[in-house]
Amino acid sequence: MQANYVALKRTYEQVSAPEQVDGELVFVDRVQDWLEREDSSLAPLCGYGACALTALYLLGGILRAVIS
Repeated sequence: MQANYVALKRTYEQVSAPEQVDGELVFVDRVQDWLEREDSSLAPLCGYGACALTALYLLGGILRAVIS
């Protein structure tokens, strides 16, 4: 059984991705930049608000179970 080595070589050739395409960053670089940026001041406020509402709901459920 013979293998087509030319086709295998062409299939496994590594092509380096360009760092910039028409002056814009590649998609992966843009996503990485977005993930590494600081959060706005609104993000922690929303997180703490969601935690506070969850805690109130839990405490309300416990209180309702104790009273009834």
